[in-house]
Amino acid sequence: DRVGGVIYHLEVQEWLLNPLFGAILVHGNGRRHDPISSTSVACALLVHVFSKKLPKHLRFPTLYWFCGLHNTGYGGGPLAMLRGLVCQLLCFSCCICSVTDHNKLDVQDPKQLLKLFRRLLRDSSHSGPIMCILDGLSFYEGRHQRDELGKIIRELSSLAKANPPQLFLFLTSPTRTTYVSQEPTIAQDLTVTDVPAHVDGLKQGVNIDQIMSSTASKARKLSESFESASIKDKLG
Repeated sequence: DRVGGVIYHLEVQEWLLNPLFGAILVHGNGRRHDPISSTSVACALLVHVFSKKLPKHLRFPTLYWFCGLHNTGYGGGPLAMLRGLVCQLLCFSCCICSVTDHNKLDVQDPKQLLKLFRRLLRDSSHSGPIMCILDGLSFYEGRHQRDELGKIIRELSSLAKANPPQLFLFLTSPTRTTYVSQEPTIAQDLTVTDVPAHVDGLKQGVNIDQIMSSTASKARKLSESFESASIKDKLG
């Protein structure tokens, strides 16, 4: 029921339908701070819908990261997340020369990585926005990570607010964030919404097929709207 509560939440449905909605942060309001939660399942469903469920010509290139599963060591934390997004974005770049000087890239420097991310986004072969789905931001809000997380989310949010948007940004946390939603310079560019603590339902579990079918229908309309706009631009 809680997975459906995330997907069918009013603001999430508006985000799926409105190409200018910008970035959204969804608090799952779960009882526990688990690495895999209802928001994680919802994010995984969205990744599948946008990258696999739609017809090939309507699919969105989709970047994703599950913070709760990447929370320790070199492969964990905000910087590792940014490196992961850059690596995924490389798959959608139409100009591999963008990284010909990669030997000079300091993979520990978020400024350099964000600059490369913007360049790859610009060089993407996809005509519309790219999906970016990040689950479990609260796992990166510790005092040694939150400033770095804030810089990354601010940059991604600005790309989502561009006109036309370069990213569709979907952010989640299993519990309420204590930094991202409270820091004014970050929150001002986000639509922050909370799934009710008690979600109505029969506690029969999530109907995956029903949720995917409903979400795919909205995603298809969203993709078709951008495809139509792209054709109009080419025709002048």
